[in-house]
This record gives sequence, C-alpha cells and structure tokens, in this order.
Amino acid sequence: MRKVLVVIIALSLFPNVVFAFNMNEIVDGVCECRKAYINRSKEIMDAMIKAQASGDKSKMEAVQKEILAVTDAMTRCFDKLAKKYPEIDKSEKLQEELEARADEKCPGPENMQ
Repeated sequence: MRKVLVVIIALSLFPNVVFAFNMNEIVDGVCECRKAYINRSKEIMDAMIKAQASGDKSKMEAVQKEILAVTDAMTRCFDKLAKKYPEIDKSEKLQEELEARADEKCPGPENMQ
C-alpha cells in the first residue's frame, strides 16, 4: 500500500515538474519571437517619424511594409510556438502566467518605451 501511495504522489507531482520546465522553454520561445520586433522597433519608429515629417508617401509606404514584415515574422514565430506547445491555447491562466514571465524576462512591444 505504501508503494502505491508513493507512486500516486510522484505521478501527481510529475506534471508540475514537466510544466515548470516547459514554461521556461516557452518563455524563452516568446522572447525569441519578440527579439526581431524589439531589435527593430526603435529604428522603424524613427524611420516612420522621418517619413511622416517629410510627407513622402513612398517612404511612409516603405516603413509600413517593414512594420508588416516584422509583425508577420513575429506572428509566424508565435504560431510555431503554439504548435510546439498546444497547452498554451488550452488555458487562459497559463497564457497569463506565460505573458507575465515573458514580460519580466524580455519586455514585449507594448511594454517598450
């Protein structure tokens, strides 16, 4: 009976260990997805300000295309992450915890100044 109890306790704890490990991997993945945007955001915003100030529509369109390209790359990265870790979409609580941890490790676009 004691062995059964130990096995039951061990099995009930095991998902939490795996979850914690995967959470760190997922946070790393989120940060990797955000990296391109974070690295380019200041440059793109500066280019947008200059394009708007100049009134040159072709420059504004070029900057808008660049924004779309970076955003699309980030979206594709997040889609791959969701396929690799399908549990993300199954739990709103997990999504909130993931976002909070990722925001601590690497600020998202919405948290950048």
